[in-house]
Amino acid sequence: MNKKNSHPMVQLRTLHSQTLKFGFADVFVCNNLVHVYTASGSISDAHKVFDESSCRDVVSYNLIIDGYVKRGETGKARDAFTKCL
Repeated sequence: MNKKNSHPMVQLRTLHSQTLKFGFADVFVCNNLVHVYTASGSISDAHKVFDESSCRDVVSYNLIIDGYVKRGETGKARDAFTKCL
């Protein structure tokens, strides 16, 4: 792999696009993408995966809420919590 594509976010976005391209976007894959995006500090990408996921479960909501709380965005965390009720 060349240096241009070796940045972890580039690799993550490539993996993300490949999962969509090949139809692997089930709840397990989406939850793991949300987790990795939040862990890497890209809450906007995590939110996009969460919003576009057609199959959310309690883990999905916990991951996005946790990501918002860790970023200090408690209002958005509260909104996500309210939507899951």
